[in-house]
Amino acid sequence: MKKGDHQRFAGEGDQDPNMKINGDVLIFIASKPHDLFRRVGSHLLVNHNITLQQALCGFELPVEHLDGRVLVIKIPAGQCIDPNFAWTVNREGMPLPGTGGVQRGNLVFHFEVAFPDSLTDAQRTAICSALGGSTSFPTCLLYTSDAADEEDSVDLGGRRIIKKKKKKEIT
Repeated sequence: MKKGDHQRFAGEGDQDPNMKINGDVLIFIASKPHDLFRRVGSHLLVNHNITLQQALCGFELPVEHLDGRVLVIKIPAGQCIDPNFAWTVNREGMPLPGTGGVQRGNLVFHFEVAFPDSLTDAQRTAICSALGGSTSFPTCLLYTSDAADEEDSVDLGGRRIIKKKKKKEIT
């Protein structure tokens, strides 16, 4: 059941000896926010922050479900997390109405990857070697969009990098 649904128990309300028909009991469902899970229909959504190392190298995440079970979400080493995609654990969401709890929605994880603010030269070189990239990087002197008329500039799709020159002194 979801917020706003109600359950009617016919004839279970107040009983009055002077009346032949008993009243009904109506129970209206309300929900309160959970610290970990957010419900969308029959699915449960979880946002979880991870490090860049966890995103690239795998990890295990124990999650205590609403019914007290502990699910261990295992992201194996070698499988990288893309923060633009969701990870789904099938049939671990909320029960679907009318199924007696046999069918359930999904538990969906969205991982927010925390990138470092900066890298040392040694870290940058190690990452480049591990990923098979170049370990030499050009130094950028100036970014500007007003450099279209500069002769000694490099076009970067609408932005130009101007290579600064020393001005010659006229004597």
